[in-house]
Amino acid sequence: MARLRTFEANGGIVYDPLMEKKIIEQKENRRSKIELNISEKRKTVRQYETFGNLAILNIGKNTTTAKFLRSIRTS
Repeated sequence: MARLRTFEANGGIVYDPLMEKKIIEQKENRRSKIELNISEKRKTVRQYETFGNLAILNIGKNTTTAKFLRSIRTS
């Protein structure tokens, strides 16, 4: 506490650095929440990917990739 009083007595401003630090922490918290939301949304999107909605299987062409995926689907 004595250091803080000395800092203030010498003309130092205490409020501004604390507010800057608080704003930076708030931005980091928002960023981490956004990243968490994005990762959760990506997880749900991946769950809906099944062999039934792959376009290459529904087209009917006999490509190597289609044959491979069909063999996986039927096994």
